[in-house]
Amino acid sequence: TAALGLAEAADLAGCSRDTIRRAAQKGELKAEMGPGVRGPQWWIQESDLREWLENRDSDAEHSSAAQQSYAEHSSSAQHSYAEHSTAPRQAQHSS
Repeated sequence: TAALGLAEAADLAGCSRDTIRRAAQKGELKAEMGPGVRGPQWWIQESDLREWLENRDSDAEHSSAAQQSYAEHSSSAQHSYAEHSTAPRQAQHSS
């Protein structure tokens, strides 16, 4: 199975990177800390993300939206540890 970084896992799950990170830190989402482009980062197996989504909560509306988002994007999630990189986020400044 493909290893996903935080950004990709969040995109597939339809939630924020912070949500994925917190779930990994709490042990709710099985993830491993491994080498990333800018140092250590969380890596999540696609199958573990799918399992976490199924068990996340009993809110049917939230679950179905996340599952639909996952289904729409899962075919494009074919990245390995070496292939994965994330673009830096640009700070937004208000004028």
